[in-house]
Amino acid sequence: MQMSALWKNDSNPKMIKYEIRQLVETIDKQWFETISTIFNERHAKQEYEQLKSEYPGKYFELYRIEINEECLEFTNIHAQK
Repeated sequence: MQMSALWKNDSNPKMIKYEIRQLVETIDKQWFETISTIFNERHAKQEYEQLKSEYPGKYFELYRIEINEECLEFTNIHAQK
């Protein structure tokens, strides 16, 4: 029986997203807050550059995040009919 394209596991699809994070500081600690999540690299870089120019005293980082998904098992409901 031929499996549909939805169920094929020929490769591991990757979801790629870009996050812009800003350094947040208090008197006793500091951490990063994600301020934007974008799924297009060009748009992410544009927004990052815009934030740097609008807020020159703030610290920002641009991250590329790749998420791998791999289907290990599935129930073939079409074969059960």
